[in-house]
Amino acid sequence: MKIAFNFSESRVRIDAWSKQRELEKILIGHLIKMVPAHRRHFRILAGSVPGYRVRDVPAADLPRVAKSLAYHLVTAEGDGTWRTVDKVSAYENALIQNDLLALVVEGVSYRDASRIGKALDQLDGYLGAIQVQSTSEAHFEFYIEPLPHRYRLHESSLWLLHDAEADPAVVGEDHRDHEWRQNLARQFMHGPIERVEFQSIGMRDSIFDPYRGFDYAEAEGHAEAMLIAYHGAMVDDLLIRLREADPQLVQALHAAFEALDQHDSVEQRSHVALSSRRFLERLANVLYPPIENAEGGRKLGKAQYRNRLWKYAEERLEADDRAKVVLASLQQVGGRIDALDKAANKGVHDDVEVYEMHRLVMGVFLLAHDLLTLKSPDGRAAGPYVAKIEKEMLELLKKASAE
Repeated sequence: MKIAFNFSESRVRIDAWSKQRELEKILIGHLIKMVPAHRRHFRILAGSVPGYRVRDVPAADLPRVAKSLAYHLVTAEGDGTWRTVDKVSAYENALIQNDLLALVVEGVSYRDASRIGKALDQLDGYLGAIQVQSTSEAHFEFYIEPLPHRYRLHESSLWLLHDAEADPAVVGEDHRDHEWRQNLARQFMHGPIERVEFQSIGMRDSIFDPYRGFDYAEAEGHAEAMLIAYHGAMVDDLLIRLREADPQLVQALHAAFEALDQHDSVEQRSHVALSSRRFLERLANVLYPPIENAEGGRKLGKAQYRNRLWKYAEERLEADDRAKVVLASLQQVGGRIDALDKAANKGVHDDVEVYEMHRLVMGVFLLAHDLLTLKSPDGRAAGPYVAKIEKEMLELLKKASAE
């Protein structure tokens, strides 16, 4: 997803030789502060949004043309674009005055963009954020094609991007801005950023790049929309099933994601495995309640939640071939829980463990969906959920009787 953070450059009250660079630094700081390292992979484009469409328009027609352009940019021609721009008149004026500065972040979520936008709203001249639609010709011509790639922020690394014309290996001279790199290093390397370096994008997005046109951008936009739609449908389906079976399953899943989002110590990292295990334990109680004296040798008691999930999937092998995939997923998730438990208990923290934490929580999410979709939803609440409802009813009846 691409989000453009828009500014009226002349109205930005920043005492700096380059307002654009200072705003870039502010934006990078918010991305570092608000997005945990394991979710950080952004590319940032930045520059003045071209006003060539209004530059040569007769003065009498200028307001009408600017208003039309602002509408197409803010609404992406009616495609339901996410946006926080509410100062449309100021946006139109910035277009007329060729004063619109945009910082476009690729890879940022709505949630993170909203939080960053609220922080940027403290700055004079900030006009709001717009989701950049690759399927919109107006967005392509204003926000994608003309703006150069400036940075890549990946986990704990910040890269200053440059094309082949600034690459000393290509042109024989070093035209990269070392002073700006050092400025950024001084700003961010005291915190979670471990390195600030240059990175070449080569000839990508140049006139020689066969994939720089609108046709490719449009196809990418449609692919993004379909991925979001399919993933969103899976999320909605899972949440419906979890709420109907036992709302505490939703709370347990939230705890696992919350632990993943906030891990920055050995104790918090251990909570990722603990929260994931508690979710699966509760899910097992819903799908295959404990049996203390099970037949066949495999223990299916309260503590053997994995065995119970395994048994639940096994019993559906004949009716649904998908159960084979579920059994493989269950084995992988179980292995990740064990590995993360072991690493956390030893106080280990490295890139492999961070990767495993992310894979674990996402694996739990996918496993839960696979398990729950092995049978059609029947709307029945699980035993623990029914017990809670009955307890609440008894409490209310007792209270009513006492009154």
